[in-house]
Amino acid sequence: MSETELSGAVVGIDGSPASLAALHWAARRVDRFGRVRPVYVWDFPIAVWAPTPFSPGAVPPVEEMEKAAAEAAATCVEDLADVPHDEPLVRRGDAGEVLVTEARDAAALVIGTRGRGPLRANLLGSVGRHCADRTPVPLVIVPHEDTEPARADHDRIVVGVDGSEHSTDALRWAISTAGPDDEITAVTTWQTPIDGPLVFGSARFDVRMLKAAARDIVNDTCDKTCA
Repeated sequence: MSETELSGAVVGIDGSPASLAALHWAARRVDRFGRVRPVYVWDFPIAVWAPTPFSPGAVPPVEEMEKAAAEAAATCVEDLADVPHDEPLVRRGDAGEVLVTEARDAAALVIGTRGRGPLRANLLGSVGRHCADRTPVPLVIVPHEDTEPARADHDRIVVGVDGSEHSTDALRWAISTAGPDDEITAVTTWQTPIDGPLVFGSARFDVRMLKAAARDIVNDTCDKTCA
């Protein structure tokens, strides 16, 4: 890889099991992305600004909040003693915006997922969704399991392709960052177009032609990328 590609992986941390899973994922791949660059983002909860019957809203001092955030960030990286990493960067603000900004020169942006579900994600906002929409670099979202799964000797990487340049870039990125024993599977999908009197009348589609076209797309994309 070039020096730019090894500029490190920015990892969003907050002390949650999901963020620690993302941190460990990046730590195991410093040979592919470069050093781990932890970023801890904090802000005042909305509730502290809400007035109560007893006061107009109790707001903790900024200095105390910054100190607590710095201590929490340091705790998150205690297990990285043998892994090349930066000191945690602690910032106040919106987590998604800060992570996207700090990742602008990184090889990848890595975050964990909490599995909030669509309702809570829409009501509370989603860091993952914000990063996916605005990240300037490849984004990795690491799922968290209640128990650490047994590590395999290699990863299996699935890449969705549709013949577009974006999907070719995705496959190229997967190949360039994969380990020597990793397995990469390129996948495309197809479906029969809506068929009915209001759309196509009595027209029917040759399923064999649709399958063949889809097969050509995935094969051509793989050939182009590997070449």
